[in-house]
Amino acid sequence: YQRRVRGSAAEGMVVVKLLVPWMLLLALLSAASLRPSANQLRAMQGSIDLGSGQLPGFTMFQHFGPCTFLTTGYHTNHTCQWDIQATDAHNVAPPSAFAPPDDMDTDNWFEAASALGASQVCLTVRHVDGFALWPTKSNNYSVASSPWRAGNGDVVADFVRSARKFGISPCFYIILGFNVYANKTGVPPAAYLQQQITVLTELLTNYGPIGRLWWDNFAIGCCQPVTHSGFFCNSGGTGPVNATAAGCPNWNVMVDTVRRLSPHTAIVPGPDGCLVNGETAGGTYPLYTAGPATGGSYSCVQAASPGPRSEFVVPESDFSFVTGNWFWNPGIPFMKASQLWEQWLLKYGQGANMILNVPPNSTGVVPQEYMNELRSFYKLRIGAYQFPVAMCTSAQTVPCDGSDDVRLNLGPGRSFNQIVLMEDLAQGQSVSNYSLRAFKAGSWQDISLQHGRTVGARVIEWGLETLVNVSALSWRCHSGLREQATLRLFAAYMDTQ
Repeated sequence: YQRRVRGSAAEGMVVVKLLVPWMLLLALLSAASLRPSANQLRAMQGSIDLGSGQLPGFTMFQHFGPCTFLTTGYHTNHTCQWDIQATDAHNVAPPSAFAPPDDMDTDNWFEAASALGASQVCLTVRHVDGFALWPTKSNNYSVASSPWRAGNGDVVADFVRSARKFGISPCFYIILGFNVYANKTGVPPAAYLQQQITVLTELLTNYGPIGRLWWDNFAIGCCQPVTHSGFFCNSGGTGPVNATAAGCPNWNVMVDTVRRLSPHTAIVPGPDGCLVNGETAGGTYPLYTAGPATGGSYSCVQAASPGPRSEFVVPESDFSFVTGNWFWNPGIPFMKASQLWEQWLLKYGQGANMILNVPPNSTGVVPQEYMNELRSFYKLRIGAYQFPVAMCTSAQTVPCDGSDDVRLNLGPGRSFNQIVLMEDLAQGQSVSNYSLRAFKAGSWQDISLQHGRTVGARVIEWGLETLVNVSALSWRCHSGLREQATLRLFAAYMDTQ
């Protein structure tokens, strides 16, 4: 436990008694030294207004490619791109399978993102099959070999043009270490690496500033046999393989290529962040913005505990609006606005960035029935957070020993059922235990919380019983990864929906 030393030259120091394991102390000190890069801070921290149109750290995912048009036979989730059975020939769809209408308008995708309230849209510019949605010079498996617009189309160019028009950040999903087409055509490792450098150079120099790269399967395994086909290896190995940033220079080369060509582009997942929840429903709490000392990790395997770390990471939770799939398929079930609202609270509301897959259909548009649910979700969010009961947005710093508090004046006789907290992450994450009290009937009363642990980018205390006749709120940090914590937002809301 912790106590304060008072009345001495050491006043303000935290003394940790020996009954706290020294390994935990080292872990906390390691986590306390972490600071986000400028790219990471931009990815997590922006507007404090949850009732605004676009939310920072809220992205719409779009899976689009040959799989969109293969709606029968072996099309189930990703199996149109690979087959994990060792006896399979690992066939990929011919370029002719990519057949959207020539007049496909990507503005529709960003209308969907606006309806959702996303500040970024991430397009699968090349998924595991290896098919490129732009006319890459790295090989001939791309839109240039498809019948779409007589081989003269460029989905990526249209996508970025629409992003600029709508004021939404463009993001490119790409999987670098897994390419079925390259595996099928027998591309050797050295040539494959050069192809990936070519691909990154094209994407980061031909389309203007790109907010983020989404690197699927980043840092999974290193030169070890795996089940799937299509991985590349740094050196050695006896089968299909992948590579990690820490142990395999191939990943380091690609990271360095991005940093050199586009230093303001975040890579999440990648060296700047990782995934929580394993692409499923639900959330992770408590959530720490710190990752293992492995040079990067695809999954935030330690995100829910303050174990030994060496890197600040952006945690993100990804899942699909359509049930059991990432690409569009006719008749596939999809989420209702109420279900999306619940998942948003569990993911975004507990501190993770959130990326929601909303795939276009075979006509190249987001289906109208999807749009309707996105707009209904947007109304739920705006209805809950457009008019706060009270809000403090000036930075407030207090010690993390419970000795001081941050006050929020509500005015006489106010009611609320949600509280939103946000830490200033510029100096890293701090809070690991907090409490809230309400002033009513002349005294301070403890509030029973669903959370009470980490704050980080944000935490929404949404499971509160409606509290009435409250005139003020008090927040205290009782323990943290640092001696002090700074709140950038302390707000109360009354959601009557």
